[in-house]
Amino acid sequence: VTERYPALCLDYAWALALQGQPAEAERLLTLAEAAFRDVPARYGLVLSAQIHVARIRHDLPRTIDLSQRALELIPAEAAEPRSALTLNLGIAYWQMGRLAEAGAALATAQEAAGVAQNHHVRLLALGFGSMALAAQGQWLQAADQLRAALKSGATSPASSVIHLVLGALLFEWNQLDEAESHLQQAIDLAQASGNSELECSAHRQWALLKQALGQAPAARAALTRAEQVAGAQAPPQTSARNSAVAVEIALAQNDLATAQVQLAAMPVPAAASLFFPTLCLAPARLSLAQGQLSAA
Repeated sequence: VTERYPALCLDYAWALALQGQPAEAERLLTLAEAAFRDVPARYGLVLSAQIHVARIRHDLPRTIDLSQRALELIPAEAAEPRSALTLNLGIAYWQMGRLAEAGAALATAQEAAGVAQNHHVRLLALGFGSMALAAQGQWLQAADQLRAALKSGATSPASSVIHLVLGALLFEWNQLDEAESHLQQAIDLAQASGNSELECSAHRQWALLKQALGQAPAARAALTRAEQVAGAQAPPQTSARNSAVAVEIALAQNDLATAQVQLAAMPVPAAASLFFPTLCLAPARLSLAQGQLSAA
């Protein structure tokens, strides 16, 4: 029934993509694209959904290309779709380490989402924008932004990313009790929103926190949960990030054998850090732990 109604295909594809089912979402988007190719406004919405699928698959060049194409189609006054498009563009830039471009796109996304009164997109843009700020050394400004955002809705599902990033910042500052509170809320809210990508990130950060607290079994359990949330068909970058955190935790537990297995299982280079996604330190850290200084 869905396939006979292109608009329903588009709506359902969005729901599937947000729940971490990109393959089925892409199939429905192909149907919607064929129906709406000659309707610019609708086609722009299809492109927006395709961009989201490309992003959760970590196909960053495609994400950027589709985003730029879609922004050319959508009128400047169409704040709602433009906010989602610039959000995905900013996240792709951030994941590629293009921080200045990421910050500019995410600021534009926040502004457009404010005009459109899209609370969800605004908070996502603010969360990722804060990560870009932190990665450029502006840690205090990032924390101030995040705390201000929580004053307007700390318990809404869209606030998951805000709690996640603030929790990760507090973890870096060794404020572990407060970090734990925010990360628990990040997990709970991500589950409530059905955003598997955010939930997976929150479990990884929770694993690092538990290891820092000396709770090794809880750290391993959090890693297992991250893998379960990612699923068997997880994008390579998601699996790699899980492995990067697993390497870091295994090394902290002086388990070099497990660290070596996890590193070998890493499908693509990835970082354990939430703030520096292109900084893959797992091979160097393992080499140092093995006493292979020249390899590190």
